[in-house]
Amino acid sequence: MEEPKNTPAQDQKGSDTGDTNPGEGSQEPKSVEESIADLKKQNEDLFARTKQAEEENKKYRDQMNKFESMFGPQEQKTEEKKEFDPKWQEKVDFLMENKEFSKEELTYVDTIAKGAGISLGEAAQRDDVKEYISFQRERKRSQEKIPAPESRSVTYKGKSLKEMSNTKEGRKELKDNWGDVVSGFKNRSKSKI
Repeated sequence: MEEPKNTPAQDQKGSDTGDTNPGEGSQEPKSVEESIADLKKQNEDLFARTKQAEEENKKYRDQMNKFESMFGPQEQKTEEKKEFDPKWQEKVDFLMENKEFSKEELTYVDTIAKGAGISLGEAAQRDDVKEYISFQRERKRSQEKIPAPESRSVTYKGKSLKEMSNTKEGRKELKDNWGDVVSGFKNRSKSKI
């Protein structure tokens, strides 16, 4: 009698999936119904995991929306590429011809040029721009002439009163010469006025 032959699907299933245990000899492969049931169970597991992930995602989105409503939207840090300024060549040429302009003055001239729709050279030649720049330069010069404020610590014979009051000898010297200390302080105040 002939043995029944396996169909090509059964041969492939048994050899590829490893449904047979090599230690047990020849065991019949799972039936098609069992394989379908296994696949359905795997599908249900995957569906449940997907559903859980969607719920977690929704929860985190709700938390993010709540946070944004309390504190405003948060900007994500991304590397911003500096945009190419097409007027950079004009700025370089202008500075090569006008080396006396500071960074602040160049910024001012550039702002005027952009607002009026003219070149940097034309903007620098305007009377109002010249007046503003000369005013700023004069103001800067006058501020440099003003000396820094002096120290307010009072001294007597080259020693600060604070240092002298910390020692017994210093306090005795201050007490003995208090009139001179006060007159020196008054003379110092008058010279500043």
